[in-house]
This record gives sequence, C-alpha cells and structure tokens, in this order.
Amino acid sequence: MATTNTYDIVDEIVPIDKAFFKQEDLNSNMLDAAGLGTKIGAKTITWFEQPARVFIDALAGAYTIADGVLTVDTGSIFTAGDIVTLDAMVFNVVSISGNVLTVTLLDGTDANALVDAAVEIISSAVLEGDKGSESTTNPKIERTNVTQIFRRVATVTDSAYDTSKEVGDSQLMDDVADQSEVLRKNMKKMVWNNFKLAPANNSSIRVAGGIPYWIAQNGGYESVAGGTITLELLSAFVDYMVEEKDYNLTEIWVNPAKHADISKFDTSFFTKDINERERGYYADSFLSLKGNRVLIRTDRDIPVTEIYAVNSKDVKIVPFRDMKTVPLAKTGDCTSVQLIGEYTLTCNPANKMGKITFTA
Repeated sequence: MATTNTYDIVDEIVPIDKAFFKQEDLNSNMLDAAGLGTKIGAKTITWFEQPARVFIDALAGAYTIADGVLTVDTGSIFTAGDIVTLDAMVFNVVSISGNVLTVTLLDGTDANALVDAAVEIISSAVLEGDKGSESTTNPKIERTNVTQIFRRVATVTDSAYDTSKEVGDSQLMDDVADQSEVLRKNMKKMVWNNFKLAPANNSSIRVAGGIPYWIAQNGGYESVAGGTITLELLSAFVDYMVEEKDYNLTEIWVNPAKHADISKFDTSFFTKDINERERGYYADSFLSLKGNRVLIRTDRDIPVTEIYAVNSKDVKIVPFRDMKTVPLAKTGDCTSVQLIGEYTLTCNPANKMGKITFTA
C-alpha cells in the first residue's frame, strides 16, 4: 500500500492497470481477448480505413437481348475489365459511363433481364499486353473515437485507522479491489453496448463507442432475421461476411445462451469439445454450408438475440490514462481514494465487421 501523510490520506498515485487487466473471468470475453493497444496521446483518436469494395449491384433498367449495355444502380463500384454475372449470363465490362456499363457476352445464353436483377462482380480480366485501365479508387475513410473516463471511489472509515494503520490499509486495499472489479465489469459492458458521444469541450461527458456502434456507423453489415437461429441462417451470415464483405473472418461472438442453441445443430457442421460427465456437448467451431470455418466465442454481455462477426485481434482497448488510484481530499470520518482511468475502443476494419439479430 502507498505511504500515508500525517492526515492519514494516501500520499501517492498508484498505478493499478496491470492488476486491473489481469482480473480473471471464467467466461471467455472480448475484453480479455482483445487486450490493450498502444497508449494514445489525445482524447480524440483518429485512424483511417480502406473502405470495403462492394461486389454486387442491381439493374436500374431492364436488360434487352443483344443490347450491349447494363444500366446499374451504382456504376462507381465497377471497373473496366470486370467480369460480371447477370442471371445465367456472364459479361465482360468494356467501358463505363456513369451508371451505364458497356458489356460483351462471354458465357451463357443472351436473354432479357428485369429491373433489380443482381449484377455481381466475379473476376477481372484484360487483354495480353494491355496497359490496364484506372481502377476505381476510394479514398480511405477517417474513423474517430473519444476516450471515456471510468471512475469509482474506495473508502475506509477512520475508525479502522484508529484501531491500526495495518487494518486501515488492508480494508482500503480490499475496497480498491472491489471497486476495480466493478469498473472492469463496466468496461466489459462498454465493449458491447456503448454509443459514441463526443462533446465540443469538457463541459459534458465523453463516451467511447462500442463494437455495435462501429458496425452501425462505419459501413459494417447488419441484418435482422425473423424467429430463432437456424443452421441455414447462421451459415448464410458467415458466408456473406467472408465472401461478400471480404472479411478474413475467424470468429463469431455470441451470448452463452445462443451458444447452447448452436450446439443443437447437426453435428457435421461443427467440431465439439466433449465432456459427457460434467457438461455434455458444445460446439467450439462452426463450418458453413460453403465450407467457411469460424471459431465460436462467447461473452455474456452480448444481447442473447445478437451474433457478431468480429475477430478479437481487430479490437483493442486503448488507454489515454492507465487505471490509477488517486488520493481525494479528506472529508468527514473517512479516508478515500478514487480509481480513475481513461480508455477508448478501436475496431479496425469496422466496415468489414457484421451483426445479425434474431427476434428470439
């Protein structure tokens, strides 16, 4: 314990960040998995992400046999040389003017196609010796977050110090540990639940954004599926995140209750840890219908109806100020210290992460 002065007030600011982040939790959770990032030097943190390329669009106007052009909703996502599919036809994009693609048929039988039919980029090809065309380039997107102050107060009555300094120090240390546990639980909830609030000055609080905030605000994938989770719905979600969002997905994050539902799927779609005597069967990884394998991770702070496609290595808790105990002015018949730290959450690439919500 830190030394005390003649007024029995803790005299030193004591770093407790190492102990704070080493607290054990029996349930695997994102706070433990993500870990601490590099300390920052500003209350607002800025970084840049490359936006995820979109590979699928739709016809804005009907296609007519031998027309040679496709009018799409968003021509800017295409590049000359792209190979695209439309119904059972395969086209090469020769040139682009606004939302009009000049194309040549490469494969399939030329046929009419209706408005809203899907136009999907499947590859890219050019002539041998071709110098190439300028690819569509999107500038990197600026992401920002703000630090959030976490604070609790630990207190011991002066009667404890009057009885014995060792008794008073011991009781204060115990209360510091208790308050530290509360702060850590608050931070765990922040990871999965926070919205971002960035005040113009220091006259109001700052709130760091959690993972759902970054998915919602930065181009991540969100889907609402009716009813309960099924093998087909989970498979479609995983396949979309890997193949359409182009995310190097290795983990899905679920509430333990949802984990139990997934473990009831056909056993051929996941590997299992087996302990028949104590726990029974539960899935530790999932194999989608298209063969994409992901680990299943659990965190009890995730709402039970939600599943997240997020790799823990892409999430970091970043400190502005590490957790410390700081003495407070003596008031009344007690000695108090405050536990205070300031942190933010970074998600990169936020625009490739995803979330699916079930109604039950």
